[in-house]
Amino acid sequence: MNRSRREFLKKTGLAAAGLGAIALTGCGQNAAGNNAPANQPEKAPDKAPEKAPEKRAEVKYGTIIGPGKYEDEEKKTHNVLSIINLDAMTDKRLDVDARRPRLIELAFYAHGVSPHPLFPDKAVLFEKHGAGCCEVDLRKGEVTKTITTGEDRQFYGHGAFSRDGSEMYCTEVVISERKKGVIIVRDSKTYEIQGEFPSYGTSPHDCTLIDGGATLMITNGGDKFDTNNSPPCVTFVDVKTQKQIDKFEFDTARINAGHAAITSKREIAVVSAMRDGLPADSTGAVSFRIGKDAARTMTQPKEITSRMKGESLSVAIHEETGVVGVTNPEADLVTFWNLREGKFIKALELDEGGGKLVRPTGIALTLDNSFFAISFGTSRTMQLVSPQTLELVAGARIEKSFLSGSHFIVYAL
Repeated sequence: MNRSRREFLKKTGLAAAGLGAIALTGCGQNAAGNNAPANQPEKAPDKAPEKAPEKRAEVKYGTIIGPGKYEDEEKKTHNVLSIINLDAMTDKRLDVDARRPRLIELAFYAHGVSPHPLFPDKAVLFEKHGAGCCEVDLRKGEVTKTITTGEDRQFYGHGAFSRDGSEMYCTEVVISERKKGVIIVRDSKTYEIQGEFPSYGTSPHDCTLIDGGATLMITNGGDKFDTNNSPPCVTFVDVKTQKQIDKFEFDTARINAGHAAITSKREIAVVSAMRDGLPADSTGAVSFRIGKDAARTMTQPKEITSRMKGESLSVAIHEETGVVGVTNPEADLVTFWNLREGKFIKALELDEGGGKLVRPTGIALTLDNSFFAISFGTSRTMQLVSPQTLELVAGARIEKSFLSGSHFIVYAL
């Protein structure tokens, strides 16, 4: 979870308290203890679920909210939003059915998720490179509004709400103008377009409000590798004046700018795919920028960076330890790095069983910052990892999370 989203949760009293060991293994089973097919939801038991206790311990790991998709028995693909209450998963007094992931059917395969600051039960979902965008009610489990863009435009994956909740900013491109980047400003209640300003780059993707909501940090994927027209970069735009106030590029032209995480001290980690126009088996990367220093792309150790094939997809920073977690789905690899020293710490090869390495995608921190949560595997397992030991937390696993998308957030619902 990036800093601006975490500040919002703390501001609204949704910060998490500490908790002891948890046991999630088996939450993917039905009430009779039988495993349902790995690629589709389990059927609810015939009996009525047991009533939850009126009072339960205030555990605040948070609720995981992330896109996914699965095939049903008739091979029909379903796009969904998966909602997993980690606090409920730890409460053994609840019925098993009450501890399963809840799914909301969607008309498109979503990418980014932005909670609504004025309506905490709602969130906006964005498609990556497409026309899909909608508002969902997380408690009712339904799509409440469809959001559209112009004929020559595409949503490009992410959005952010202003600090006062009155406006929403989202990354889009002008298709006919070589994917020129624009930030569309919308009214947060009606989602009507109020204006736009440049992303100051090409193919903008991730966007995060920093500096108390005064500045929008934007990753721009750049133009194709062989053009050199618009290099990948991270730009910083003053929201009030809509002017660029800072920018940095990378020390290699072979990567784009994908997703970014930032600390309270303005320490930034950016994960990247290979630049558009390069072979698909080229490597992704992780880059660090401390303050106003130049960005440094990690190149050592070679035996690790050479394995980071395809896209370095999701990134999370545990600020207390300075540990950065990065997923590489195509490489079946999760790597951990020391942000401040710019050094490799450890590689984690997630094993779904039988020695098979599988695709890790999303990574985020629980609300109390006590664990990294990582999604991976053919059945989309969710596993907790300790930031201190960088080891899997025993028993802290959900076997069928439906979190097959690139990201998920951890939220207090």
